[in-house]
Order: sequence, then C-alpha cells, then structure tokens
Amino acid sequence: MSGRRYPTRRNTINTIATAGHLNAMSAAVTAICGTLWAQYVGFVDPFYVFSVDLSVRFALAAVTGGIGTALGPFLGAALITVLETYLRAHFGGIGAGLVGIYLIFYGVALILIMRFAPQGLVPVLGRWWRRPAAAS
Repeated sequence: MSGRRYPTRRNTINTIATAGHLNAMSAAVTAICGTLWAQYVGFVDPFYVFSVDLSVRFALAAVTGGIGTALGPFLGAALITVLETYLRAHFGGIGAGLVGIYLIFYGVALILIMRFAPQGLVPVLGRWWRRPAAAS
C-alpha cells in the first residue's frame, strides 16, 4: 500500500490496519525465509550476514529484474545466482588468483543495466514479448 487512500465501495476498510497487517505478514515471511536459509547454510556468522557482498547481491537481484514488478526480483535472483555460480566455478579456483572476479562482473552488470534498462529486465522483456512480429 503506497499510503494513498483509495475510495472503496464501502468505506468500512481501515487502511491503516490493513497496512499494519501487510507489514506483519511481510515480517513473518521474511522470518520464515531467514530460518530456512540459516538451516541451509548451517550456521549464522554476523560477518557474513551483514557483509557488503550479500547486501549488494540482494540489491542487484532486485534492480536487475525490476523493482516495481512481481516477477522482477525472482528473475534477477535467478540470473545473479547462475552468473555467480558460473563465475566462481570457472574463475574462482584457489590457483586461479581471481577469487573476487564475480564482484567486478556485478559492478559492470549493474552499470549496464542502470544505463540501458533502468526499470530492470522484466519490463524490457515484456515490451519485447508484446512487440508485434514484423510482417514478412
């Protein structure tokens, strides 16, 4: 809810209480996801949980997909996870000496997306998908 008051068919909807309920539901889902993530990782280290790397990864996933869309952060997270796994597998070996190369790719990807697709990839893909095919 954006804070605006929308007219309803019946004026019996309490928008302040509805916003409070939505915030509580969001916090509950976030807590559940955090619990599942902690079980997956096996331990919670404050230096990892509050690291800049993790914060940039979350922000990059949202910006890449599209912040104002429902599918955008999901698509962005999938893309970033696949890219990170690929880069770590091919360039992140101990003998390679390129341990943090994926962070450079994150920066380049963020700059390119903000320059050429500031709304994210989902709106761009949506426009491309709805574009009428050229008559042949």
